Amino acid sequence: RTRTISCTGLLQVAGSTAGELDQCFRFLEFELGGLSFLTKARAHAQKDGEYLDVAHKNWYYQNEVKALTTYLKMLFGKIDKSVLVLQRSGKVHEAVEKTVEDIAEKQPLIVEAAERRLGRLVKLLKEVQKAVDSDSGPWVLQWQRGQLILGKFELVEVAQEMATA
Repeated sequence: RTRTISCTGLLQVAGSTAGELDQCFRFLEFELGGLSFLTKARAHAQKDGEYLDVAHKNWYYQNEVKALTTYLKMLFGKIDKSVLVLQRSGKVHEAVEKTVEDIAEKQPLIVEAAERRLGRLVKLLKEVQKAVDSDSGPWVLQWQRGQLILGKFELVEVAQEMATA
């Protein structure tokens, strides 16, 4: 078993060697632009059948929480409500609860910006799908210097001198 210690010194057990699913994550299926894909999303909490995203931020750095980032995170995680806890000097000052609709109502341009980004994502994924369909795999997909690189996966033999070094 993996053991961790909380910041207060209490022992915590993460995961299980019995092969049980991690309750902190859930698998979600999406359909976007004619594509279907599966994502693994963090599940912070669930209350009355609603999934909550819980985050905290120092009061003086709350401007670092961006509406577009929160909106997209809620869409891809199928999160019903985002809860941001603002603290000052280690004490909770305020808890802000927002839904996707609240964010869209307060900043209507967020929806348009998110749709543009999702359109770019669909275009990129269709290019990957086209490249993969044209030849047999296995494939590896990597992000390198601002570009998505798709290449054939190959096992490389390590030279004996390098293996013993």
